[in-house]
Parts: sequence; C-alpha cells; structure tokens
Amino acid sequence: MSIPEKFDLHSELAKCKTVDDLTGKNGLVQRLIGNMLEQMLQKEMDEHLGYEKHSSKGHLSGNSRNGHAKKTVKSNHGAINLQVPRDRKADFEPIAMKKPQRNISSFDDKIISMYAKGMTTRDIQSHVQEL
Repeated sequence: MSIPEKFDLHSELAKCKTVDDLTGKNGLVQRLIGNMLEQMLQKEMDEHLGYEKHSSKGHLSGNSRNGHAKKTVKSNHGAINLQVPRDRKADFEPIAMKKPQRNISSFDDKIISMYAKGMTTRDIQSHVQEL
C-alpha cells in the first residue's frame, strides 16, 4: 500500500494502534521509506529522459519509460519492495540508489528524520537531489 504524496501525518499516526502498525512489516515507517524512494527514482527518471511521465515531449524522443523492475532492499525497518523505473535503452543509472545497492540502512533514517522535522515529500526530494 503506497502513501499519497500529500497526506496528514497525524491522522496516519492515529491509525497506528500498536508499535507493529508503525514499525512492523508494512508499517507506516516502512511504507514512507518505500514511497519516498520510489518517488525519488521517478524524479531521477524524469531528469534522465528530459520530460515528465505522460508528457507529450516524450513522443519520438528516442528513449522512453519501459515499465518497472521489482527490487527488494534491506533497511533498518525490514525488507522494502520497490518498483524501479526502466527505460527502453536500459541506460538509466539511478544516483540516489545505485543498481546493485541492496542495503539502505543509513539512508532510511535520514529520510524519516527529515519527514519528522516537518519537511514535505517534495522538500525531501529536492534536498536529496542536491546531494
């Protein structure tokens, strides 16, 4: 279950009745991390191709999106299943999370920290892109 780009953190936290709802398998923290990583990868793909998803600029551009590949990464909060975007020429090399990278233990804590400090998902994406 993914989390929309804009959502009310307080109401999501109120839905968490146990610690497992927050930090367990498919808990809020795990979903936040997975959603943030997928959004970052999508933005990287936009930059790589030079146009946003569903944009008419991509028509006859020579390269385009070609679905997603499944990838499981290990984090401090358990295994996270991701949908990594692919391009037709297969030359998309993500920066935020390299292709062979399977462990993001330190990365997820930084994302959660930024989110807890009140940064929006767009602010976090912008911050990570600067790195």
